[in-house]
Amino acid sequence: MSDSTNVVGHSVSRIDTVASMSRIITIGAPIFTLVARLHWVAMIGWAVATVGILLSPKDWLRVVGLTAGITELVVGIPLAFVTAQQLGRFSLFALVPIACLILIVLFVWPKLWGRLTGATD
Repeated sequence: MSDSTNVVGHSVSRIDTVASMSRIITIGAPIFTLVARLHWVAMIGWAVATVGILLSPKDWLRVVGLTAGITELVVGIPLAFVTAQQLGRFSLFALVPIACLILIVLFVWPKLWGRLTGATD
């Protein structure tokens, strides 16, 4: 279970990172320039949490995963809102905050965290 959940976090952060960089290159919108670095930070956080949970689950990895998830929410929700307004339809940038919200629930809920990491209390 830990493989799929954290890989989802890393993958969706990477999707928004690459998409933001593409939008910077093609249209040069300032909103994408603002959020690109934060997407990279969240993506690195998800990668650290994923590898850490797979190798040796520790409590501090929970904090790293929560920080990465909250960073994606703070960055992703306004980005999804702005792009949805610009396009006049549902923005695919909204998928990342939705996925990260699910992952945050997994990290916050004690029993789910125990199942993810195999910890027994």
